[in-house]
Amino acid sequence: MKKKWNNPTVIPRKNVSMNNPGNTREHKNRNNHQDFETRRRLQCFECGSYDHFRPQCPKLKKYSSETINRLKSNSEHASLDPYTTRGKVNGFEMPILRDTGASIDIICEKFITPNIFTGENVWVQHILDEHMTCLPLAEVEIDCEWGHIITKAAVVRKQLDQGRYILGN
Repeated sequence: MKKKWNNPTVIPRKNVSMNNPGNTREHKNRNNHQDFETRRRLQCFECGSYDHFRPQCPKLKKYSSETINRLKSNSEHASLDPYTTRGKVNGFEMPILRDTGASIDIICEKFITPNIFTGENVWVQHILDEHMTCLPLAEVEIDCEWGHIITKAAVVRKQLDQGRYILGN
C-alpha cells in the first residue's frame, strides 16, 4: 500500500540565498580583481605597529633571556659512565666508550697521524640521519682494561670530537 501525500511541504535550503550577490551574473561580471591587487600594509604581529616587524618588536625585547636554573653533574655525560673506561688510544689517555650498537670504531682526526691511515674508506650512517658519510679508516692501537687491541677506526673531523674513543663491535 502506497502512502499518499496530501500536504507536501517544501523545506528551504538554509545556505542558499537568491539575494546573495555571489549567485548573480552581475557579480561574476564585475571587475573584482582590484581587491586582490591592493597590497596590505605589513605590521608587527606582536603589538600591531607599522614601524617594525615581530622580530624587532621592543615589547619582546623587554623580556631578557636569563638563565634562572641550571642542572650540573660531575660528568657531562654521566649516563654513559657505566659503559666508559679510561685507556690509551695511540698513546693518548682518553675515555673509551663501549658502544655495542655501533658496528665500527670512531676516533677524532686529532689523535691520528697521516702515516696510520689505511687508504680504505667506510660509509657510515647515523641512526637519525638519512644521509650517509664517507669516512677514512686508520689503524688504531688501544691499551685498556680489555687488553691490548689493534683495530681499524673511522676518522671524524675535529669539529665532531666528543673527547672519547667509541669502541664498536
